[in-house]
Amino acid sequence: MARLSSKGHSLLYFVTQIPTLALCFSSSSSLSSAPIQIKHPRHLASILLKNPTSRSATQQIHSHILTSGFLLHHSISTAHLLLFNTLLRCYSFGPFPRDAFTFYKHLQHFSLSFDSFTYSFLLHASIALNSTNPGAQIHALTHKLGFHFHVYVQTALLNMYAACGSLLLALHVFYEMPERNSVTWNVMITSLAKWGELKLARSLFDQMPAPTVVSCTAIIDAYSRKNQPRDAVALFRRMVVEDHVEPTEVTLLAIFPAVSVLGALKICQSLHAYGEKRGFNASDIRVTNSLLDSYAKCGCIDSASRLFEEIPVERKNLCHGHP
Repeated sequence: MARLSSKGHSLLYFVTQIPTLALCFSSSSSLSSAPIQIKHPRHLASILLKNPTSRSATQQIHSHILTSGFLLHHSISTAHLLLFNTLLRCYSFGPFPRDAFTFYKHLQHFSLSFDSFTYSFLLHASIALNSTNPGAQIHALTHKLGFHFHVYVQTALLNMYAACGSLLLALHVFYEMPERNSVTWNVMITSLAKWGELKLARSLFDQMPAPTVVSCTAIIDAYSRKNQPRDAVALFRRMVVEDHVEPTEVTLLAIFPAVSVLGALKICQSLHAYGEKRGFNASDIRVTNSLLDSYAKCGCIDSASRLFEEIPVERKNLCHGHP
């Protein structure tokens, strides 16, 4: 996600905590079958970061938070909130996303204040469950708490609806947002393209203040998959010439099928040169394979053969075919 607009709610907040937690972690605090003795929230968070998918770690720490009494006898500090969010993250990205909501309900009994990360992790848990029902409840709650002005939370919310296939609800959130960033636009456009709403995705793309490589690639890929190669190539040209957006290797993989269908040898050669300049041909075997395939389908077997001969011996066996 992009940087948050509210003070103190940048992704840097979460990232910069990790080295600190790593320093707090020692061999004495490693996970074992014995009950957790350490009570400081940073130590508990470090155990979760060390064992993010461990059912034993999450259950022990979940229980410790609720039974140790520090929720009642300590002021809730930034370290406490980091611990709560770390556990929610483990649940939402792990095999037991439903436990994220169970833990959150437990915390609600203590009248605590939560931040944008709390709700974004809960919304991700809703995606993992492939259900908008818990996410809709978080939607109502965040609106009540004033997060409807928070671009990070609102983007996570529309992503939840879109990922679960509720595009109308996602669009409603999108159009109601008082502020949108590039990530918001990317999520909405790529989601529409993913679910086959190409015309609407392109309409929204054309309204985007500053197209990004993510949004461009999503539309190009959708055109290629929908067998609209001329539209794919036209957008690719606009992306490079007018919008001055640099294609990534993913963009090249999206445009190659359209080039092959059109038999556009000159474009294929240009993509070859660009991939060589950016190092994609050497670093990504998928690009090499697509380039070989495209040359062959454009009828230029000589170029395909020369490219194949230039591939190092140890990588040749990774090519899906050769002239």
